[in-house]
Amino acid sequence: MTWQQGLLRVAADRSVTGQMLSVLLVILATIDFGSSTSITQAEIALRLKMKRQNVNLTINRLVASGIISKRTEGGKIIGYRVNEHFGYLDDANYQAD
Repeated sequence: MTWQQGLLRVAADRSVTGQMLSVLLVILATIDFGSSTSITQAEIALRLKMKRQNVNLTINRLVASGIISKRTEGGKIIGYRVNEHFGYLDDANYQAD
Protein backbone atom coordinates (compact mmCIF):
# COMPACT_ATOMS: atom_id res chain seq x y z
CA MET A 1 0.00 0.00 0.00
CA THR A 2 1.31 3.45 -0.87
CA TRP A 3 0.98 6.31 1.58
CA GLN A 4 -1.61 7.87 -0.76
CA GLN A 5 -3.71 4.69 -0.58
CA GLY A 6 -3.27 4.71 3.19
CA LEU A 7 -4.62 8.25 3.42
CA LEU A 8 -7.61 7.28 1.26
CA ARG A 9 -8.25 4.40 3.66
CA VAL A 10 -8.14 6.81 6.61
CA ALA A 11 -10.52 9.21 4.83
CA ALA A 12 -13.05 6.41 4.26
CA ASP A 13 -12.79 4.97 7.78
CA ARG A 14 -15.92 6.00 9.72
CA SER A 15 -14.13 5.43 13.05
CA VAL A 16 -11.66 8.22 12.24
CA THR A 17 -13.11 11.44 13.62
CA GLY A 18 -12.61 14.98 12.37
CA GLN A 19 -10.51 15.66 15.45
CA MET A 20 -8.27 12.70 14.59
CA LEU A 21 -7.86 14.02 11.05
CA SER A 22 -6.97 17.51 12.32
CA VAL A 23 -4.28 16.17 14.66
CA LEU A 24 -2.96 13.84 11.95
CA LEU A 25 -2.72 16.75 9.49
CA VAL A 26 -0.65 18.79 11.96
CA ILE A 27 1.64 15.81 12.52
CA LEU A 28 1.95 15.19 8.77
CA ALA A 29 2.72 18.87 8.18
CA THR A 30 5.64 18.71 10.62
CA ILE A 31 7.28 15.39 9.71
CA ASP A 32 10.93 15.28 8.78
CA PHE A 33 13.01 12.56 7.13
CA GLY A 34 11.91 9.12 8.22
CA SER A 35 8.38 10.38 8.85
CA SER A 36 9.14 11.53 12.39
CA THR A 37 8.28 14.77 14.13
CA SER A 38 9.25 16.19 17.49
CA ILE A 39 6.09 18.31 17.83
CA THR A 40 4.61 18.22 21.32
CA GLN A 41 1.01 17.76 22.34
CA ALA A 42 1.05 21.31 23.70
CA GLU A 43 2.13 22.64 20.28
CA ILE A 44 -0.59 20.65 18.53
CA ALA A 45 -3.16 21.94 21.03
CA LEU A 46 -2.03 25.52 20.43
CA ARG A 47 -2.16 25.20 16.63
CA LEU A 48 -5.62 23.62 16.69
CA LYS A 49 -7.01 25.64 19.61
CA MET A 50 -7.78 22.39 21.43
CA LYS A 51 -7.36 21.37 25.04
CA ARG A 52 -4.17 19.39 25.58
CA GLN A 53 -6.19 16.59 27.20
CA ASN A 54 -8.22 16.22 24.00
CA VAL A 55 -5.03 16.13 21.93
CA ASN A 56 -3.72 13.38 24.22
CA LEU A 57 -6.90 11.30 23.78
CA THR A 58 -6.82 11.85 20.03
CA ILE A 59 -3.17 10.84 19.74
CA ASN A 60 -3.90 7.68 21.73
CA ARG A 61 -6.68 6.86 19.23
CA LEU A 62 -4.31 7.43 16.31
CA VAL A 63 -1.76 5.14 17.98
CA ALA A 64 -4.43 2.47 18.61
CA SER A 65 -5.44 2.73 14.94
CA GLY A 66 -1.85 2.10 13.86
CA ILE A 67 -1.60 5.42 12.02
CA ILE A 68 1.14 6.87 14.23
CA SER A 69 3.44 5.65 16.98
CA LYS A 70 4.99 7.48 19.90
CA ARG A 71 8.75 8.04 19.91
CA THR A 72 10.15 7.72 23.41
CA GLU A 73 13.48 8.24 25.05
CA GLY A 74 14.04 7.33 28.66
CA GLY A 75 10.31 6.78 29.14
CA LYS A 76 9.46 10.29 27.91
CA ILE A 77 7.58 10.99 24.68
CA ILE A 78 9.89 12.92 22.35
CA GLY A 79 7.70 12.94 19.28
CA TYR A 80 5.71 10.83 16.87
CA ARG A 81 6.35 8.70 13.83
CA VAL A 82 3.80 8.34 11.07
CA ASN A 83 3.25 4.79 9.81
CA GLU A 84 4.88 4.67 6.37
CA HIS A 85 1.52 3.61 4.87
CA PHE A 86 0.00 6.96 5.84
CA GLY A 87 2.80 9.43 5.12
CA TYR A 88 6.49 9.15 4.42
CA LEU A 89 9.22 11.69 3.74
CA ASP A 90 12.61 10.74 2.38
CA ASP A 91 15.19 12.25 0.04
CA ALA A 92 13.19 11.20 -3.01
CA ASN A 93 10.06 13.18 -2.10
CA TYR A 94 11.52 16.05 -0.06
CA GLN A 95 11.27 19.53 -1.50
CA ALA A 96 12.78 22.44 0.43
CA ASP A 97 10.84 25.70 0.59
